[in-house]
Amino acid sequence: MNIYPKISMNKYFLFICFILLCSLSNAQTSEGRFLIGTSINYTNQINDNYDAQGNLNGLQLTNNNLSIYLQAGYMATDFLAIGLSANYVDNKVVNQNLPATQFTSISKTWYYGIFGRTYTRITEKLYFNNSLSISIQSGTNNAVTDSIKAGSQTPTSLKVSGYIINYAPGLSYFLNDWFSINASIGVASYDHLTTTITSGSFTGTSTSNGQFNLSVPLANFNFGIDFYFGKASNAVVTQSR
Repeated sequence: MNIYPKISMNKYFLFICFILLCSLSNAQTSEGRFLIGTSINYTNQINDNYDAQGNLNGLQLTNNNLSIYLQAGYMATDFLAIGLSANYVDNKVVNQNLPATQFTSISKTWYYGIFGRTYTRITEKLYFNNSLSISIQSGTNNAVTDSIKAGSQTPTSLKVSGYIINYAPGLSYFLNDWFSINASIGVASYDHLTTTITSGSFTGTSTSNGQFNLSVPLANFNFGIDFYFGKASNAVVTQSR
């Protein structure tokens, strides 16, 4: 089943032309300055299931997800920022099949890594950017399956570790010399995970897998803000914004 929205070839063509036009411009961000960026994303999604007659049948999926992202970097040139990043993700999933069973999963994951971002000027304040990050991840996952009718409970605990490579094109709009709003317009990533069971009869058992993820352009948006401070190496660039 294709979970991504259909996008016409015309939209793909326009998007590719947009990137090419941006690549012909010269980046005009300020070399020598520092940046601190952050973004916070929270989702609370509830999906109910209905039978053929349109009545609730007891099936429900609830997903609560909180993500906090921080980064600190340095403008190595007028068009390149490099730095360190940290990300915390808190996720809770409840899958109910009432009155028979309920599955609850709670995971907490930390990501630590490095990032690089290039800027290409579109207008005086608007820039196209390409962000690439490599992060090490570690965390835990605690899951419980409740067999309500049988009155039994099956807990499972996992330790999660691995790494993720993430590429995200986007846009940066500078409101002034020290503040910009950023929006990613697509994501491509490779996620390699190793999970180890830490409780139960299979304690110590590990499995590893890798997965590519792709969100087509304009189907995924993530907003954040960056603060810039310090003296620019090129004073003319700072005045031109």
